[in-house]
Amino acid sequence: MNASIMEITEVETFVVDADWRNWFFVQVHTDEGISGVGEALSGEGLTAALEATADAHKHYLIGEDPLNRKAISRRLRRDPSRGERAS
Repeated sequence: MNASIMEITEVETFVVDADWRNWFFVQVHTDEGISGVGEALSGEGLTAALEATADAHKHYLIGEDPLNRKAISRRLRRDPSRGERAS
């Protein structure tokens, strides 16, 4: 990739138990030292599914430009069961 484009280097997930509901966080790290965090509320029984889904999709994000949200979104939405490839 072009050295002038920022790249995602790591994706981490965290779960915070708030008694009545779990908070699910995803932290994205870049080669520029910039990190970003996204969050979602998780209903009972969904936390493990969210973690598994995030872990299964991390490899689609590594090396991508975090500012190119459209490309990342397209990549994550492709369906390999229909023969679509997430380049």
